[in-house]
Amino acid sequence: MPSKPGKGYLWGPTLAIAAGHFLHDVFSSFFPPLLPLLRERLSLSCKVAGALSIFQRVPSLGNPFLGILADRVCMRWFLAAAPLVTAGSMTLLGLASSKTLLALVLLLGGVGSALWHVPAPVVLARVSRGRVGLGMSFFMLAGEGARSAGPLLCLAAVSLFGPGGLPLLLPLAFLGSFLVWRATRPLAREAGHGEGRRKERESWKPLVRLLAPLAVLVVGKSFLSQALGTFLPLFVISRGGSLWLGGAALAILRATSALGSLLTGTLSDRWGRKRVVAVLTFLSPALMVFLALSPPWLMFPCLVLLGLVAYSDNPVLLALVQEESGSRPAVANGIFLFFGFPVRSLAVVAVGAVADSWGLDAAYLWSGIAGFLALAGALALPGRK
Repeated sequence: MPSKPGKGYLWGPTLAIAAGHFLHDVFSSFFPPLLPLLRERLSLSCKVAGALSIFQRVPSLGNPFLGILADRVCMRWFLAAAPLVTAGSMTLLGLASSKTLLALVLLLGGVGSALWHVPAPVVLARVSRGRVGLGMSFFMLAGEGARSAGPLLCLAAVSLFGPGGLPLLLPLAFLGSFLVWRATRPLAREAGHGEGRRKERESWKPLVRLLAPLAVLVVGKSFLSQALGTFLPLFVISRGGSLWLGGAALAILRATSALGSLLTGTLSDRWGRKRVVAVLTFLSPALMVFLALSPPWLMFPCLVLLGLVAYSDNPVLLALVQEESGSRPAVANGIFLFFGFPVRSLAVVAVGAVADSWGLDAAYLWSGIAGFLALAGALALPGRK
């Protein structure tokens, strides 16, 4: 049984890193709520919109190299710079006057996201001291909370100041950078230096045993997660909703995801990572299929349930990566995040193509059916005895 957090548990750094995650991901969530406006202004099809969203993920191609770097050197300044890089780019989305500029803005936002998401879980695992699931729960609670608050904050700023008013939100990014810089001052050296040569001699077998089933799981869930994360506002509008209702749906999904993330990481400390992931991997596609087939009046209750399970395996998977990767936690995290890029990029384009041809209801239905494939990966995950 893992030890309970006590004197050794560093609540201050844990909460500061979680707060930095919140303030970072608020800005990285701006593209989906702005998509209806950008689609109208730039005449974007669903397929093109999905293809453009890939640019935000392109920098994740460098995640394995960032992971190697994070296992060897101090990444404190990378973490502190990430919120500013992401916010500085994503607040320019409302000013993008062409598809090329939109792609460049999303690309730069992806650079900030890569700088943040590779080393941050490694540092957080170090301060979680025996309760990695609890630490990752707070981390993902902040991330999902940001993706709930971000669309509403974005649309509120656009309503008050117009699309060009988004840069007025930049002081939030400076606050996030300051909190992370302070929190990682005593921890960055612990997360990086002095282990590189020893790790070179150790076996890569733990990574293979961990990452192979994770790859199957990511492939199975990618269609579902991309359909919800990118096209939900358009799905709501296609069922008679307004732009604000689409943003509210995204906020509800992410708010309930935040609650689910807080619960599942903590539960996995007691019940086991593999068991919790397997249950969530079954429930998510089942609810997605129900959402696609349900009448409009059941849409929001279904989204609440989907939010509780669809993304709430993230803290469990992050904890699993940190625990089962041997002495290469940042490398494992980098490879895990890297693999998601090509899979999710293909998935979001495929979902957009199905939506253009047969409608968003069909795209959501097939995304849910594909989600059941992830069960094979969940059941093959390594589990602690």
